[in-house]
Order: sequence, then structure tokens, then C-alpha cells
Amino acid sequence: MKKIIIISLAAALLVGGSLAAKFASRNEATNLFKANLEALADEENESQNQQSWQICSKTIEIYTTTENDWSFDVSVNLWLFKGTYTYKKPTNYKKETLTILCCRAQGLEKKCAYEAC
Repeated sequence: MKKIIIISLAAALLVGGSLAAKFASRNEATNLFKANLEALADEENESQNQQSWQICSKTIEIYTTTENDWSFDVSVNLWLFKGTYTYKKPTNYKKETLTILCCRAQGLEKKCAYEAC
């Protein structure tokens, strides 16, 4: 009977020790993960703070018409007729030139609130 109690106590200590070691290593891995995550966040914040900008301007040509079913897509610089791209133009249209401010990397400014050029 004493042997059974001693063996069961030894088994319980062995299981308890292995569980404690497993949780300790998991905690160390979690702490390491947190430290790495914080270091990455700090590097990202530092690189954003050190980014410098140049404020520039760019010119966009915008075309408008009063004819039905025609529109102009500035992103591809083409006319659309009934939603389909075409190289043709409507008979009556108006061309407007719009100049906007934009940002380029590596300038003298520390911050830039405009879109990228």
C-alpha cells in the first residue's frame, strides 16, 4: 500500500513539474513575442517621425460635357460612353486644368497633409 502511495505521489510530482515547465516556457515565449512586437512598433514610429516630405503641385486635366451618356475618367484619361471606355470624344466638351498640392518623399518638410504625387 505504501508503494502505491509513493508511486502515485512521484507520478503526481512528475506531471506537476512538467506542466509547470510547459507553462513557464509558454510565458517566456509570450514575453518574447510582446517584446518583439513593441520593438517593431517603436521602429515604425521612429521611421514615420523621421520621414521628410516635399510639397509639390501637379496638374490634372478634367473634361466635362453636357451630352447624355458621356463621362470622363481622370484615372485612365479616357472618355466613357454609356459606361464603356472609348477613344472617341463627345462633340461638345469643356477642358479644365486643375492644379493640386501633393507630397513627395525626401524633402525638407516634416509633415505633409496632401496626397502623394
